Amino acid sequence: MTIRRPDQPEPAPVNGLASFASTAVALTAAPEDGPHLLYRAARRLCDAGGRNVLLGQAAGELTAHLEPGLHARMFFSTEMRGEQAKTSLLHLNLRLFTTTGTPPTASLGRWADVWHRQPLTAQETQRVAGELPLMSATVQRLRDGKPLAGFALMVTGHFLTDLVHLVGCLAELGAPLEAMTVLRKDYAYQWRHRVHGHLADLGVSVCDATDPEAVARHTALARRQGLRCLALDDGGYVVPALLDQARSGRGPDSAAGLWAGVVEQTMSGIYNLKATNTTCRSRCSPSPSPD
Repeated sequence: MTIRRPDQPEPAPVNGLASFASTAVALTAAPEDGPHLLYRAARRLCDAGGRNVLLGQAAGELTAHLEPGLHARMFFSTEMRGEQAKTSLLHLNLRLFTTTGTPPTASLGRWADVWHRQPLTAQETQRVAGELPLMSATVQRLRDGKPLAGFALMVTGHFLTDLVHLVGCLAELGAPLEAMTVLRKDYAYQWRHRVHGHLADLGVSVCDATDPEAVARHTALARRQGLRCLALDDGGYVVPALLDQARSGRGPDSAAGLWAGVVEQTMSGIYNLKATNTTCRSRCSPSPSPD
């Protein structure tokens, strides 16, 4: 692990390796947490590459051979801040080197996405919780009864930091994280990768909101764990999928009984549901008699 200082020159290329791409993730954390956070980040990167990708160390940095001709070097650095700064900012740095020419942009994008899926730190989750006092107070009042125990929750959400706190609150109310599915609304929010990484680290399944099989997979997950399904929807994604599943006959007969309900929290979702209901009535209504 290396904290790079300005007076330290960049190392010269070794064995023909040449730097061609780099990225970094900024975290609010204490400097002493840097080695642990870096190791976890590097471990996730290697896991994404498959069982044959091994994590190593050289010249104070972590290393990995991600794919043919593509090598990674990872280190953390600290933000230069004044003594009066209330928080410390760490950067987890990823540098990619190649010996076979520049790889396709898609390959670079893939590894950058993996690297940026860093879970929120304890300091960051505490800050988010402090910004949502009403949600926290509601959980404080209800947590002893565990009202969501026995339910497999499906949550549709924008990947903003408040979603992390929402999922944490649902877990405090008894919802098992390993039986939870979050449907991702694919907007280019600044924290979307961090939020995704945090949910995955908790054991939550993450799917695209437009995935036509997401609801069916969640229903099957709940059945295996002996739970009932409950959804907190945002945009009218869940009910149309359930209706399509029922109309096509793809879902088992017991699927309807597994669903305790769907809560739609947006007007756009309500409009979508009204349109779906109208279409369903039109398709299901008997044809008028020629008489």
